[in-house]
Parts: sequence; structure tokens; C-alpha cells
Amino acid sequence: MYSKVKEYSVIVKKLNSYRNQPCRIYLAYIEDVLSNYLFFNFNKEAEIVVVEDGTLNYYNHTMSNIDGLKFKLKKLIAKLHGLRFQEYEGHSSGAAYSKVVEQYLTFPEEAYVSKNAKQLPIIKETIENPVPELYIIGQEAFGAIVGNEYFLKELANYFSELRKQDFYDTVSKIYYKPHRNGIRLSKEYISDFFPEKEVVFLNTTKTSEEVYFEEIQCAYISSFNSSTLINIFSKLRKEERDLFEFYIYPLRKDELSPLFKKLNFKFLN
Repeated sequence: MYSKVKEYSVIVKKLNSYRNQPCRIYLAYIEDVLSNYLFFNFNKEAEIVVVEDGTLNYYNHTMSNIDGLKFKLKKLIAKLHGLRFQEYEGHSSGAAYSKVVEQYLTFPEEAYVSKNAKQLPIIKETIENPVPELYIIGQEAFGAIVGNEYFLKELANYFSELRKQDFYDTVSKIYYKPHRNGIRLSKEYISDFFPEKEVVFLNTTKTSEEVYFEEIQCAYISSFNSSTLINIFSKLRKEERDLFEFYIYPLRKDELSPLFKKLNFKFLN
């Protein structure tokens, strides 16, 4: 955190020429130190444009969702680097503030803050013949939120539910893409849950979305409540979406369930 905020202070210095002239600032999440500073304290006359940040824009995420101790620590570190970091009101995207002139979302009609919500430009992908295999998008980072013991227990339940689905007997291969953060699970650990299948462990620097469209293009896609599911779905052409099935296993309380239901995702719990 200290290193990141130090880099932020360097960025702010490079932006000084924009401090007193008309400008437009694009950002996603004002709990981030840099975004918070640019939003509130960089240029009082700047126009602000909010750009979608994962699933944040679709439910009521506010200061109450933020760890208080972590927030105070970030505030202290920011102050040491000459950056003001302050509490905010309302949604963590900042979209409700009057200074926000536009916000761009994948599904603007589903925005929690509907003010000035517009369609995020999306490049559509054509997949006419999806591969009849399963793609699991790992979410190991949840372990830091719910505790690794609870996460592993739910992971076992999630995999058990996948095995019960009608499509399971028809696939021969399962692709697993681990999350970049969180505990490290081995290929052997994942394979033990699917002994009848070939498990392909996708260790790559590509994002889960990139590896899907560039390499595997499976017909069956599954994860915990992941924004990647939404990203993949949104890039599929409407006339081809019936060729794919999305399976979701929400972890604990999930404010996104109404959105997933509208997209006709199948729930595993």
C-alpha cells in the first residue's frame, strides 16, 4: 500500500499542468487513493466520468462496506505523501455526485445509481461453435474476505454441485484459471474433485476473459460471483448467447443475484 501511494504521488506531480485548466477525469472507484484525490482535490472544475469497475456499480456499495482500520491506514499513508484522502457520501463509484457528468456501464439499465448512465462500448466476439467443455474461473481472492477455511469448504461444495449438472457427463475436459491473488491451489488439488476428467490448469498472465476468448471458448462457464462472467456474457453476440451456459455459485450474501438472474445464469446453490 505504501509503495502504491508513493507512485500515486509521482503521478499527481506529472498531472500538475492540468490542475487549473478545463479537463475531464475518468475513474472508477473513489475508495482508491489516487481516484479519491483526483475526484475531490485535484481540479475543482474538472468534469468527472465514472467507468464501470467490475460488479461494484450494480449494488449499494458505500463507506459501510469499507474496512475502517484499512481506510484510516490509507489516509495516513496518503498524508505522508502529500495526498488528501477523504471519506465520501453515497455510492463508492462517486456516481451520485453532481460533478459526475457521465457514467459508462456494461448494463446501464441495471446501474444502482442510474444518473447519467450510458452504454459502455463493447467489442463483440463471434463464437459460432463453442467447445463443449467446462471453464472454471477461480476466485481464490475471496479467501482474504471470508477466511481461507470457509472458502475451501465452499469451494468443495461448489465443485460438488457442478458435478450434479446435466452437462457434466458430456464434457471430457475442465479448464481452471486461478485468480492472481489469494491462496495457491495446485492442479492436483483441483483434479481430485474431478477424477473422471482431464483438468487443464491455466497458469498465464492473461486475464480470465482474455484466455477465454483467445484460447478456449468453452460452452460451459462457471465461477463464484465474478465480474468476469458478466464481461464474457456481454461480449457474446445476442444471437449466439443460447449456445452458452453460465453457472454461478454465489458466496455468502450476494447483492448481484438479481442481475445474474436477469442474465439467465444458472444458480448452483
